Amino acid sequence: MGVSRLLNTVKSVTPQVEAMLANIEHGVQRKYVLGVL
Repeated sequence: MGVSRLLNTVKSVTPQVEAMLANIEHGVQRKYVLGVL
C-alpha cells in the first residue's frame, strides 16, 4: 500500500469523522442545556 493511497484514504474518511464528532458534540451540548434547564 503506497503512501499516496493511504493519504487519499485519510482524506476521504476525515469528513465523516468530523461530521461524527460534530454530531456527538451537538448531542452533548443539548444534554447539558437540557440538564441546566
